[in-house]
Amino acid sequence: QAWRWEIARSVGSSDADDLRRGWELNSAMMRSCADIRDISFNAIQFSPDELVEFCVAMFRELGISQIIDVQCIQNFVAGVKDSMRSNPYHNWQHVFDVTQTLFVLGMQSGLLERIDPLERLAIVIASLCHDVDHPGVTNSFILKHQAYIFDNYGINADCLEHHHIDKADCMLGLDGREGLLKNLSDDVREKVLDNVHRLILATDMARHGDYVKRLQEVLTKPEFIPPNAKSSLGDFCRICSGNASAAQLDVLLADPELRKFSMDLLLKCADVSNVFKSA
Repeated sequence: QAWRWEIARSVGSSDADDLRRGWELNSAMMRSCADIRDISFNAIQFSPDELVEFCVAMFRELGISQIIDVQCIQNFVAGVKDSMRSNPYHNWQHVFDVTQTLFVLGMQSGLLERIDPLERLAIVIASLCHDVDHPGVTNSFILKHQAYIFDNYGINADCLEHHHIDKADCMLGLDGREGLLKNLSDDVREKVLDNVHRLILATDMARHGDYVKRLQEVLTKPEFIPPNAKSSLGDFCRICSGNASAAQLDVLLADPELRKFSMDLLLKCADVSNVFKSA
């Protein structure tokens, strides 16, 4: 791999940086028996910069590098890393872990393959930015003590999520017009940003009960109830673990609102996934 990099660099190939990053990524991979397609991947084993390379690899595997320049992806992910504070939990490792878990669940279930590339772009951006610049305290703490974020969002119960959205917009450029989304048309960029904003708001745990209630309602649809079953609450678990039928996924994704709801739930599942992972 080293000689391939040197040859590419000597002939001025535009692939030289890609080869170098691939080389570095493979070197990091060799230090672990897991890989980014494995739910047991342990982010703590790798350096912050190595996690950036893993993120770029996920962007590539999802086909996003076909519509967004790889260098822009690299810069954006590195920017997210640099924007995360050194909190015990809400830090760069957490953001990466959520994104990698979303990647695994989404690929195993077939959900990420069935949504379009721009929706995949939006959900990965939202996953990376859902806790960007997190201060390490809760919405309740901010509202009770009227911390500095309170000054920007007032009595909104989800002021942290709005803070993450604002930070994400800044990182994407002014309303997404520069940076990662700069080559998209205005209409397409607006759709991507709308998805990103909705997805980040979905991670507010104060809304968790509402999502569970709606999920229970969705899964009472006849299309989701397996033969001889009294209920189908476990079906979304099967969807996320890759055991859903094609018909179940088609029902979810054919309806525009259920399509959005499914994306929201995928991110929410990834966000709380740490409880079933080994230390």
